[in-house]
Amino acid sequence: MNANSRWRHDQHRRSARCGAYLGGLVIAGGLGLLAPNWVGALLAVFGLSLAIVSGTLDRREAKAERRELAMAS
Repeated sequence: MNANSRWRHDQHRRSARCGAYLGGLVIAGGLGLLAPNWVGALLAVFGLSLAIVSGTLDRREAKAERRELAMAS
């Protein structure tokens, strides 16, 4: 198993543990058995927003690099 695969596997396990922990916290907090669904939905929205911001920043950076190359030639 190479390092990248191992890292990805570790990240998956870590995120599964965090999800289970947060789900247990809301149940233990007395919010009911449906509360982990809301926690999962909020985590998914957070992850999607991170992906959108990351993609926007990547596009902006690529556009700036293209502009610099065009100015240089």
